[in-house]
Amino acid sequence: MTNTASPIEGIDPRIRLKITQGVATITISQPEKRNAVAPPMWDAIALLFEHCSVNEDVRAVIFTGEGDAFCSGSDVGEIELSNDMASGLARLKRGNRMIRAIYNCEKPVIAAVRGAATGVGWSLAMACDFVLAADNAKFGGGFLKLGLIPDGGAIFFLSRILGEARAKELVYTSRFVLADEAVSLGLALEVIPVTEMDVKVTSFANELATKATTGIALAKRMFRASIAPGIEQFFEQEELAQVCAKKTNDFQEGVNAFQNKRPVVFSGT
Repeated sequence: MTNTASPIEGIDPRIRLKITQGVATITISQPEKRNAVAPPMWDAIALLFEHCSVNEDVRAVIFTGEGDAFCSGSDVGEIELSNDMASGLARLKRGNRMIRAIYNCEKPVIAAVRGAATGVGWSLAMACDFVLAADNAKFGGGFLKLGLIPDGGAIFFLSRILGEARAKELVYTSRFVLADEAVSLGLALEVIPVTEMDVKVTSFANELATKATTGIALAKRMFRASIAPGIEQFFEQEELAQVCAKKTNDFQEGVNAFQNKRPVVFSGT
């Protein structure tokens, strides 16, 4: 079966779905912005993963970005930034629905990462079951450069994969991780030459699509159940912490320094 059209009418066209022989490919298609994702795209990603989770024609999912980046984070140009706590919390919950839909998808999900997976883009990749990294892949958060905490479940995923000390080092320094280091740390499964990505990722997805789909779904539930606290409880704390971070002077300084392309000088308040 092949379906090149998204199955849900009215969703953002910058998120595309194709289903071929049991493998669904969900593609972020905003290459001119390095696949930065705006709120309507968050909703579309959530809807398509929820659809794939229950669609019997789907037995594996590939998640990728069009062009030379996976996802460079949130598209701040399309986000209404408000200092109002209620609207900020609602926006975080909207974004976290996207992460939750990927993480809870009943089918095996492969992130095919070319170029940047940064900001919430890194969380999108880590929410998948497997990350296959092109040799030009680059991972990083960068939230603390703006005086914010990582969101999108980044600390949840990093601490689970790396352990607390290494996760703290990456979060506190906000440094980038390249493909080879990502594999050595366990953040990616394999480094693949960028010219071979499509073939290798499709081959892996096709293999997963031949496995016991219900058995994989049950195993995924057991993996999720083995983690305490779970992602739901984690998101409750993350959302409140991020709202508080946006009230600090350091956040205002971080935004101002970024906008004016100058070094940031945090006061610690």
